Amino acid sequence: MKKRNVIFLLSALVLASCGSGGGTTSSETPSSSQESSRASEASSSSVEQTSAEESSRAPEESSAPSPSTESSSELPSSLPEESSSEEESSEAEVSSALESSSEPSSSIVESSSEEEDVIKLDDPEIVDNDYKGVVTTDACYEIFVYSFCDSNGDGIGDLKGIQSKLDYLHDLGVRNLWLTPVHPSSTNHKYNVRDYYGIDSSFGTVKDFENLCADAKAKGMGIFMDMVFNHSGLDNPLFTQAISDYLSGKTGNDSLADLYVLSTNDKEVPNTKSSYYYNGTKIWYECNFDSSMPEFNTKGKSAPNLHEDIMRYWIGKGASGFRFDGVAYYDYSSAKNSMAYVKTLSTLARSIKSDVYLVAEYWKSSQSQINGVAENGMTCFNFPTSDTVSNSVLNGVRGGRGYKFAKTLASADEGFRAASDSKILPAFFISNHDQDRWAKNLSDLQFRQVVASYLFTPGTPFLYYGEEIGLLGTRQVAATDANRRLPMQWTTPIDQDKQRPTAILRESDYSGNQTTLGALEAIEDPDSITSWYKEVLHFRLDHPEISKGTYTCLVSDKYSPLAAFRIRYEGKSYYLIHNFESEAPVKVALPEDAVRVEGFQIGEVAQTGRILDMSPSSSILLEAA
Repeated sequence: MKKRNVIFLLSALVLASCGSGGGTTSSETPSSSQESSRASEASSSSVEQTSAEESSRAPEESSAPSPSTESSSELPSSLPEESSSEEESSEAEVSSALESSSEPSSSIVESSSEEEDVIKLDDPEIVDNDYKGVVTTDACYEIFVYSFCDSNGDGIGDLKGIQSKLDYLHDLGVRNLWLTPVHPSSTNHKYNVRDYYGIDSSFGTVKDFENLCADAKAKGMGIFMDMVFNHSGLDNPLFTQAISDYLSGKTGNDSLADLYVLSTNDKEVPNTKSSYYYNGTKIWYECNFDSSMPEFNTKGKSAPNLHEDIMRYWIGKGASGFRFDGVAYYDYSSAKNSMAYVKTLSTLARSIKSDVYLVAEYWKSSQSQINGVAENGMTCFNFPTSDTVSNSVLNGVRGGRGYKFAKTLASADEGFRAASDSKILPAFFISNHDQDRWAKNLSDLQFRQVVASYLFTPGTPFLYYGEEIGLLGTRQVAATDANRRLPMQWTTPIDQDKQRPTAILRESDYSGNQTTLGALEAIEDPDSITSWYKEVLHFRLDHPEISKGTYTCLVSDKYSPLAAFRIRYEGKSYYLIHNFESEAPVKVALPEDAVRVEGFQIGEVAQTGRILDMSPSSSILLEAA
C-alpha cells in the first residue's frame, strides 16, 4: 500500500493564525450528564408532576390519554457504577498523556550530547492477534444533526445539509458518519422518539435519508444511525397501545402488553417510576431518564421483535451501522440482563447485514466493564480514555505522563480481541454531545498531539463535529447542553454564513465567532488545525497497521513520560512512541529491530545508534527490520 511521507512541521504551525478554541473538561458523572441533558429539554412535554397525595386523586374520565407523573425515591435516577476496588485502583493508576511544544524536522539530527538518563522500553512477548472482523475500522464523525448544516434557511440543520458537506468530510479523511437521532420528536436532540420509522420533518424526509446514504456509499462512506432502544417518547403511539393491550389483557402475536415496564401497582415497577392516566385508570411505568421517556421491557417478546423490525427497515434504506444509546438502561436493575439484550440486538442486526457496524454507549469508567461489551457482539465507546476520567489523553498531555494512556489503550485492545476472537476492536474518542468540548486550556501544539494520539489507535475512533475547527462549548452557568451542541461554522464572518444553523442559540449562552476560520476555509489553509486533522486521518487511511494492528504497551513505570507501543500487523512489527513531556527532551533506547523510515513524525527526533533523542511533545512511528 502506498505510504505517505507525513512529517508534521509543528513549529511553523505554532506561528500560523489558525482557529483553535475549545471547551473545558466535563466533571459531571456520566449518567447524570446524560439524564440532565434529556430531562432539561423534555420538560416541555405534557407530563405533569404530582405529589404522593395528588396521585390518589384520579382525574376526570376521558377517552384521550391524560398523563401525570410521580417520581419514586426508591432509587436515584443516576446510573450506579459497577466497578471493583481492583478496577478503580487500576484506573486511578491510568491517566492519559500528551503534551506538545516542539519543532518537527524531516531530517535525522545527529546527536552529540551524552545524557545520563535513557529510558529503556519494555520488551514483552510478541503477540500476533490479527484483526479477523469484517466491519470498518475507518474514523467516524459524529453529527448533532440539529446544529450541523442548514440547507433551507430555517435555522435548523438537516439531512440535505449533511449531504451537501460529504465532499468536505471525505476530504477531511472520515469515512463514516454517526447521526444523532433523526426520528420525529418534540426535542432538538430527538432522543424521545415519537416514530421509529419516520424522519423528523425539520430534518427532511425518508427519501432525503435514502439519498444521503446513496451519495455517501458512492464516496466510500457509511451512515450510522442512533438507535434509542432503552426508551421511547411518551407521545409514541406504541406507549398508549401497550397500555391498552395491558389493561384489556390482550394476548397473542399482535399484543404489545409487554412492550414497556407497566403495572397498576407501583410496587411492581422498579427503579424510577411515573404514573399515567389512561381512560381513568392509573398506570405506573418505569422511566429512568425522565418521565417523558418510558422504558422498554427488554425481557418481554415485543421489544426484540420491534427493534429487529426497525433495524431491518433502516438497513433497507441504506444505513450501514447503528449506535445504541444507553445500553446500561436495557435493564436498569441488572447489568447482566442489559448485556444479554446487547447480545440479542447484535445477533439480530447481523442476521440482517453481516458487516453492519454496531457500537454501544455503555458509560463506565472501568476498562473491564467496557471490554465486556465485546463479549456480546458490539464494540463500545472507550470511556476510560475519554474526557471523563483520569485516564484521558488530555490529562496525560497536561501532566506530561504517558503511562496511563498507554496502559489503558493496550488493555482495551487486548480485552476486545480476547472477548471477540479478534473480530471487534475498541472505539476511542475524547468527547461527544453529552460532554464539554475539550480544546480549552491547550496550546496549539498540545491540541495537535492530542489529536494524533487518539486517532492513532486500533479500531474506529470517533470525532465530534466541529472539533476539527476548534469549536467551543461548555455547559457553563446556564447548565444547558445546548452549549455543547453549538452551530458548525462553515465560513466567516458568521453573519454571512447561510448554512450555519442558528436555532440552537436560543437555548445557549454563546454568541459570535468561535473560530478564526470556518471549516470550508480552514481545510484549504495548510497551517490550520483542520488541515492537521486531514493529515493525520489520511495517514491513518494509508497505514492499516494503525487501525488493525495489535497494540502492546512498552512502558511499566507509572511516572513515565512515554506512551509507547509495539504494533503487530500481518507478521510485522511497528513502534509508535509519544513523548508527553512538554518541557524537556528525553532519551529512548530503541528496540534492536527498530529502524528509522520515512513516515510519521512530530517534533524533532535525533538518532545516534540505538538511542533516540526526542524533543518535548514529540512522536515517531518506526518499522521493525
